This record gives sequence, C-alpha cells and structure tokens, in this order.
Amino acid sequence: MNDKTKTLAKALAAVALLAGALGWMWSTYRSYGPISPEQAREMMQSERQARREARRQQFPAGPRQEAERAQPTPEERRQNLYRRLELTEAQRIQAEIIRVRLEQEGPVREGAFRRELSSILTEDQRAELAEIEAQRRNRQRQPSPEGT
Repeated sequence: MNDKTKTLAKALAAVALLAGALGWMWSTYRSYGPISPEQAREMMQSERQARREARRQQFPAGPRQEAERAQPTPEERRQNLYRRLELTEAQRIQAEIIRVRLEQEGPVREGAFRRELSSILTEDQRAELAEIEAQRRNRQRQPSPEGT
C-alpha cells in the first residue's frame, strides 16, 4: 500500500470510531436524556456489575473458586497457628512483637515469621511447627482435583 492509501485507511478508521462513539452517545441520550459524565460512569459500572452477577448465576463457581474464596485471612491463619501450637500468653505476646517488627521491615512473609517464631518455641512446639510446615508443603505439591 502506498502512503495515500494508508492515510485514507487511518482516516476511515478514525471516522468509524468517532461514529461509533457518537452513536453510543446518541442512544444513551435518547434512552436517559442528558446525563453528566459521572452519571454515565455510574451507569456503565452498574451495567458491568449486573453482567458479572448474571454470569456468576449462570456459571456457578467450581470447588476450586469456592475454596479460594473461603481462604482464611492472614490474621486468622496466625491465630489458628497459635491455637494449634498451644502458645502460652507470654509466647503469644512475643509472637506479636516479632510480627510487628517484621511488618516494620516490609511485607511479612509467612516463612520468615515462622522461622522467627521457632526461636521462642519449646521443642514439642517446634516439632508441631515442622509437622504443620510439612503438611503445607504437601498440600502445595498435590495437583488440583480438576487437573489444571
């Protein structure tokens, strides 16, 4: 294609895009009357949300998505760990001090927290923590039931 053809193609594409935008604006105006840009944005968001909800109802989440939604928060995971290790009140306070110190240094990684936590645990609690870690690693290695 020569330069004139390319320029003409670009101009036609721009005109088509502009015509589409004007058509959308005109149909919106005819349906709703004059609206502000904020109202248009809200309408588009509500339409998007309605489509999302319809899609969720039409295609319910599988077991994997349900499991992902049911994941405990980091705080819940930490409290479950404390309960499972049967920490004393003094150990809980020390663990929270460790967590706060790690948070001040940057994003807390669970592995770093658990390594620091092991320094305040008894031998039995360390063994339990090692067992918890082994179970977590085994769960991560297992393929998903859907085979994906």
